Amino acid sequence: MAALALASSTPGGPGHEQPDLPPITEALLAVFAEDTPAPDWNDRAAVVEWLVEGERPFAAPSRPFDADAMRAWAGRVVDHARNIAAQATNPFLIDAGTPWRDRLGAITAPTLVLHGTEDPLFPLAHGRALAAEIPGARFLAMERTGHEVFPREVWSEVVPALLGRGQV
Repeated sequence: MAALALASSTPGGPGHEQPDLPPITEALLAVFAEDTPAPDWNDRAAVVEWLVEGERPFAAPSRPFDADAMRAWAGRVVDHARNIAAQATNPFLIDAGTPWRDRLGAITAPTLVLHGTEDPLFPLAHGRALAAEIPGARFLAMERTGHEVFPREVWSEVVPALLGRGQV
């Protein structure tokens, strides 16, 4: 049976008005306003560090940022990317398309919504709203987690939930 897992998401999308949901945090908006130069895409170490520093603002402030774990993750991303420059920059060029929030009620696949309690991009209310609008969706709030690759500290909750064995 097909199932759906949605992590760190929102019932809307970029450019879709959602006045009932909280906005991006001021701290993250300030990061977006910065002009961060791209690395030398041919320098693996520079790209890894650029990715690590790019993830830092999305991490939960209540937990120490695990730069070593993030560096290992970034290294795997770089090593498996066919074109890391395109992979790292092109997602921001994609148009979100027409709003889809009013169609979430049509989802019939068993759905798990996972969301960090300290997500600065889509605050927790986004995850709760998403789960509420998908019939029968289960919701897992990941404590002390931001808009980030799941930290090891939540794996003991996330893995069973993804396998359908967790009490969510």
